[in-house]
Amino acid sequence: MDKKTLIRLAQPAATTLLALSIISIPLIVKASTFLEGGNTLPIKIKHVNSCA
Repeated sequence: MDKKTLIRLAQPAATTLLALSIISIPLIVKASTFLEGGNTLPIKIKHVNSCA
């Protein structure tokens, strides 16, 4: 294969792998939280310092 063909095939493959990694991150985090026995509720943060 020449360089042009490799680039044409690599771009869709890279985009697909990126999409899979973005989708899988929440699943991995949820599974690791479950295994540690932690709370799966979202963490709420209150900003009390005024920057103005």
